[in-house]
Amino acid sequence: MHALALTHERLLVVEDEPLIAMDLGVLLEKEGATVLPVSNVSRAIRLIETSALSAGVVDIQLGGDDAEPVCDALARRGVPFVFYTGRADAPWGRWAEAPFVVKPARSAVIVGAIKYAISADKQDVLSFSDHPKLITIDQRIADGEERIVLHQGDH
Repeated sequence: MHALALTHERLLVVEDEPLIAMDLGVLLEKEGATVLPVSNVSRAIRLIETSALSAGVVDIQLGGDDAEPVCDALARRGVPFVFYTGRADAPWGRWAEAPFVVKPARSAVIVGAIKYAISADKQDVLSFSDHPKLITIDQRIADGEERIVLHQGDH
């Protein structure tokens, strides 16, 4: 049995296609997340303003509306987000740092992008005087899992 990748995370899923929203919700709940699904911009903004969220998963196009106001609201609250969209072109330049996943995507890619978004602004602080044999830290996200490898001297 593997550890659940998104345990204790509260994820806003902003998706206007019901089947995609349902599939994404099931996937994220299986990984331990609490999922708050919405299908339009106004509901998403209301939920962002009233709920504690770990991250958002946002489709770029919601019916006839674009999701930029949703991204603005998430950014104002300091909530990281991932684009999950059928559009192959990257979203607005000001959101270039947000992970961009094109539908359809493997489960591991979606989960990995969310984990990256949640952890991307956190910085580990190491004192090399406390760890004299520490040479490098190699951090990767592979197949939806974050791995940290510490390389030390002759051990």
